[in-house]
Amino acid sequence: MHDNCDCTVTFENGRKRQDVWSKRKWEAPEPGAGAGEPVVLTKEQAEKIQAEYGLTIMPKDGKLNSEEEFQLLENFLSQQV
Repeated sequence: MHDNCDCTVTFENGRKRQDVWSKRKWEAPEPGAGAGEPVVLTKEQAEKIQAEYGLTIMPKDGKLNSEEEFQLLENFLSQQV
């Protein structure tokens, strides 16, 4: 590894993967098994969620201000599906 390096080296054997440095193992998902379609809220829906859960979302970039706000929004959205 290089000094101050954050490179990763991954060994692949079919669908099995392993990080050669950390030895962490995982299996690649089936093709097409990725995340579903992203949920896109209208401005009105976002404002309703903000008011209901007390979230503060920065208006210019829409980023959540804390991990707690992310969890609240994620829980809310998971109940909508």
